[in-house]
Amino acid sequence: MRRIALASMFAAVYAVLVVGLAPVSFLPFQVRFADALIPLSIAYGWPAIIGLTIGCTVSNFIAGQAFFGGWTVIDVVGGSLANFLACFIGWKICLKHAKKIIFPTTILQSIIVSMIVGSYLWYIFGAPQYYNLYSLTLPGLPAFILSIFIGSFISIVILGNILLTAIIRTGFPTQKKI
Repeated sequence: MRRIALASMFAAVYAVLVVGLAPVSFLPFQVRFADALIPLSIAYGWPAIIGLTIGCTVSNFIAGQAFFGGWTVIDVVGGSLANFLACFIGWKICLKHAKKIIFPTTILQSIIVSMIVGSYLWYIFGAPQYYNLYSLTLPGLPAFILSIFIGSFISIVILGNILLTAIIRTGFPTQKKI
């Protein structure tokens, strides 16, 4: 019962943050603050993995309808897949060596999200051959991946590590001791 409650809480908090902060949670230049919850999968395991995947599905669907005139299957499925893989892989890596590799694992989680989301956004937005990104001219796909990575690094690596460290230090109950 506790696992269901945790998964529901993760899903609800993620969806509320994404929809509530929609102007910065979408498009090629985004800082999805809800992604700061992704590193919590290291401490909470399956409840966080499932909750953050469901939260992404719900938020991409609702925000697509409310703010962008319709949702796309690519965004709903792709974003959810990105969250699932980032959470699952991060959790699996940290099962045995959690404290030693949390920071590098969150960088990997950010890369996973950036590769998947950047790739499908590049496709959705018309796949430009070249794209100007912060006064750099890059080929389209790497530009989209880099733009997502910058926001993802802020939310997952920086904010996510702060949140995870705070939870660990306060002794807040988790699924596994870190």
